[in-house]
Amino acid sequence: EQWGHAKSLLDEALAAKDSPRARHLEAVIMLKQKHFEDAIKKLQENIKNYSSYLKNYVTLANIFIETKDSRKAIHALGQELEINPKQPFRQIKMANMLLKEKNVEAAIGHYRIALLENPKNPEALYGMGTAYAVGDNMDKAIYYLKRYRRNHPKDSRSLKAIVKFCEQSGKVRLAETTLLDEKKVHPDRLDVYLLLAEFYTRQERPEDVQAILEAVIKRKPDYASAYVMLGNYFMQAKDMDSAAATFRRLFTTSKDPNTIVYLAKFYIQTAKYSQAILVLHESMAKKADPIKILPLLFTATYKTKQLAKALFIKERMLKMGLNDAKYWGDGTLEDQIDARRAIKRQVKLAS
Repeated sequence: EQWGHAKSLLDEALAAKDSPRARHLEAVIMLKQKHFEDAIKKLQENIKNYSSYLKNYVTLANIFIETKDSRKAIHALGQELEINPKQPFRQIKMANMLLKEKNVEAAIGHYRIALLENPKNPEALYGMGTAYAVGDNMDKAIYYLKRYRRNHPKDSRSLKAIVKFCEQSGKVRLAETTLLDEKKVHPDRLDVYLLLAEFYTRQERPEDVQAILEAVIKRKPDYASAYVMLGNYFMQAKDMDSAAATFRRLFTTSKDPNTIVYLAKFYIQTAKYSQAILVLHESMAKKADPIKILPLLFTATYKTKQLAKALFIKERMLKMGLNDAKYWGDGTLEDQIDARRAIKRQVKLAS
């Protein structure tokens, strides 16, 4: 009914005065009604009659983007950008699609136009770096990715990309040099230490992994991410004593009592449930967040068969809104308690 009313209004408007805006609106209404083929035909017809009306191309490109018809989307978006090239977002969209089609040179051209509008645009800089890497020009790839980092120093994405592309092209030394240069020039940017540790892990250089993580911990003694990475590294190396010591160092050094969760998770993972309970109670005495602590405390308590205490913890969690099946293990806590009570009753009656 709404479609019929809208159509009649459009027919009336078109009869009075033919216009590209009215015909475009008719196509948009067709889209709202999910009549995609009719909308496409209407837009293509409107383009023939009004080739300079921008919205025809915008809507047509959006249809093909949504339906993942990249060839037609690229064509329509190209026509749109010929009319109005000063659209960084659309230029980047076009470049991304071209890059997926391995049309590297054309993609670079559109990223470059986007950068003319905003030289610091992160997506355009990342796209340029990626395009040059795909084209096996690592010098230019690194140049644009470093520009990204320079303009967005809190974002690790560009450094990760440099390392990835260097490793993919077999230029491992270049990846390491780039990270070390960044660390030397900006020793306060702690994410580069973690990226180096990840790199050394992949390169199977354990001494360098430990050295770089200890270096960042020395620079920032309560840097949780470094402790966690170091602890996990020791776990993968089957050095459980060092892993436990690392997670304990984090809890001892940090002013945040919630860091105990890493040590507690380690104890639970290694089936040291009693130790997990002890450290979790220790953290609660230091005012740790019960929402983070109680699920772990429930798991450790349940694993030690302290069913009544586990039920008490569960009731506390439910009062706090922590009602998720993932917390309750096999979900048989109440049944086990009832069964245990029944056995006690039978023993009492027998005696």
